[in-house]
Amino acid sequence: NAFDAHIESGIRNVPIQVTLPSFGDPKISIRDFGFGLSEEDVRNVFGMYGASTKRNKHEQTGQLGIGSKSSFSYTDSFVIISRYNGEKKTYNAVINTHGIGELLLFCSEELLGENTGLEIIVNVEVKDIDAFHSKALDFFSHWKIKPSILNSFCALEDKKFIVQKEKYARTHSKDASIVLMGNVPYTLDISKLSDLSSG
Repeated sequence: NAFDAHIESGIRNVPIQVTLPSFGDPKISIRDFGFGLSEEDVRNVFGMYGASTKRNKHEQTGQLGIGSKSSFSYTDSFVIISRYNGEKKTYNAVINTHGIGELLLFCSEELLGENTGLEIIVNVEVKDIDAFHSKALDFFSHWKIKPSILNSFCALEDKKFIVQKEKYARTHSKDASIVLMGNVPYTLDISKLSDLSSG
């Protein structure tokens, strides 16, 4: 979603910023420098399943309205900061006692000397910090425009692509083939392709 925001804002070649969790500050933050979202858009994007601002936009990855809520697969609450139109608004996205997602405006202030954009902050359990580093470094190593990564235990690899087209690329990761579509790496089981061609 952060990379999609850069495409929409015309800054495709500007890296997004990812701050990985540390033992002193166990949070992951993903920040883009796009236009940000109005309060109405924040409530639509993060408060409604299936809502998406990217329908029929083929340059962007997201379209189903699910990715913006993906933090709920790990935690019952996370923070959204939208820097938009001269204001910085901080929201708490929470699962309430009835098991329903809610969006609470926590703070609103003037945007002073900061770039616009959206930031998502998720608290990470200390036992999961190493896994977050490992998964993030593997995931982002496939990107053509690498994010600016803070608090990383080690540097990003630079994956070599076997096939590189405008809309997709193919590489290897360990023992698997990986197809990259819109910066999202998907494991490809080559043996299944031969099954399809024979059927």
